Amino acid sequence: MNITLIGFTSSGKSATGLELAALIGAQYVDLDEQVEQIHLKLKGQPMRCREIYSMLGRDCFTSYEHIALNHLLGQHNLILSTGGGTPLDEKNHKLLKQFGKIIYLKPAPEVIMERMRSKGFPQFMQDNPTLKHVEDLCSERNPVYERVADVVIDNTSQSPRESAASICKKLRIPAISHHSNTRSGR
Repeated sequence: MNITLIGFTSSGKSATGLELAALIGAQYVDLDEQVEQIHLKLKGQPMRCREIYSMLGRDCFTSYEHIALNHLLGQHNLILSTGGGTPLDEKNHKLLKQFGKIIYLKPAPEVIMERMRSKGFPQFMQDNPTLKHVEDLCSERNPVYERVADVVIDNTSQSPRESAASICKKLRIPAISHHSNTRSGR
């Protein structure tokens, strides 16, 4: 079974994805890393996702995401963490559904803001990094995330390990491990 984690930037998708992969013996895949790989293959030069987005534009970035999702179809036993904007692109909905179960990680806007302060604000928030902006964006995106998701997990007060355990419980997946995880991408 494949599981995709969606949610706002800094909602805990990567950290939870790594924990979930370790817990159920799956392979972890970060869609941003896949986007960077596609750019490298197509253009012959390495670029980070933030650079791709800022220098080549949103349309280029989302086309790379769509290509990456297509490449992942048919693979199994993967935990995929997506970028916050991946489910906002309507053409990705069908691919996400085909790929596997979709989990929406939904922490409170205050938690998102706190995490972004510590790890850095995404490109689309550089001009207005305020809690009000995060709240407005969450209000705008929540209906899309909820419509696409099979399961919603409120991880406001959960650690990544607790969120992974909640996902296992909701999907009725037995945990097989608590230690090592497998990562794909680079």
